[in-house]
Amino acid sequence: MEVALEVAPEVLYNEMFTKVFRNSLFELSSHHCGNFVIQALISHAGSQDQMEVIWEELGSKFKDLLKMGKSGVIASLIAASQRLHIYEHKCCEALATAVHSSNESSTCIVPPDTVS
Repeated sequence: MEVALEVAPEVLYNEMFTKVFRNSLFELSSHHCGNFVIQALISHAGSQDQMEVIWEELGSKFKDLLKMGKSGVIASLIAASQRLHIYEHKCCEALATAVHSSNESSTCIVPPDTVS
């Protein structure tokens, strides 16, 4: 499926995006294999409209995705937002919020005792 998304003509990609993946991005991102397909889907998003849908479904889920070890989904979303010039700042804020522990100082997202 990853390869199909990579090589699909725009019309086919749009149809798969709308009919197969829309409204199930988080569920598939949580799957041990499905997350790779969602990474490919996000990486090949071709419009700001598609990114709006992706952001709507995944933008508030960064912390959950990190807890499940699905950082690749987040990396794909950040890269696509940069490429398509939409939600760049919101992605950075969501990532900072997801990795920031309420027990730590807000001046840094990496606890000082882990930096060598």
